[in-house]
Amino acid sequence: MLEVVQTYVEMMKRALKIRGIKCVLLFKNEGRAAGMSSTHLHSQLIGTQKMFPFLEEELGECKEHYKKHKNCIHCAYIKAERKTARFVCENESFIALTPYASMYPYTVMILPKRHEPDFTKMVEEEIMDFADMLKKVSTAIHTLGYGYNFYIHTSKEPYHHFHLEIRPRPTVYAGFELGSGIIINTMPPEDAAKYLRSKI
Repeated sequence: MLEVVQTYVEMMKRALKIRGIKCVLLFKNEGRAAGMSSTHLHSQLIGTQKMFPFLEEELGECKEHYKKHKNCIHCAYIKAERKTARFVCENESFIALTPYASMYPYTVMILPKRHEPDFTKMVEEEIMDFADMLKKVSTAIHTLGYGYNFYIHTSKEPYHHFHLEIRPRPTVYAGFELGSGIIINTMPPEDAAKYLRSKI
């Protein structure tokens, strides 16, 4: 896993040096339900000339929070959540939490404890800790037997905070979700965190 994460960092650095590339998304689709198209283990990295809409929206919210509160929304999130039942695990550099309101059951966010917007700026010890955290959390999620997606949101904006989000895919959206835009997630994040803690 350490070699995988080292490769993630290096490939993202290379991609961001390509002229015209403004935004890079590193992601993994695991299992048919998550859109995995090849049976061999792999992750993917795609760079574009324009900002991804979801990241652009996230950056806007981070910027607004920073203007209003003079701090990083993700740093505040870590401080508020680390002592709740939504805590999954932590190591020296990273923390894993189940978001209060997520689109999919058992969703987990892995965030650096140190404020850092840029995934490629991790130091060696942080890369090791990130690999350790990703291994623990993904192994726990594998016990569910679901496919999953994960992706890394990273930027160079000082008010942002890079993170990896893992979204297991036990369900598909039905008519209500597709027709209303309202997502029904029947798994309380506290119960999801409790289960994942028991598997780490």
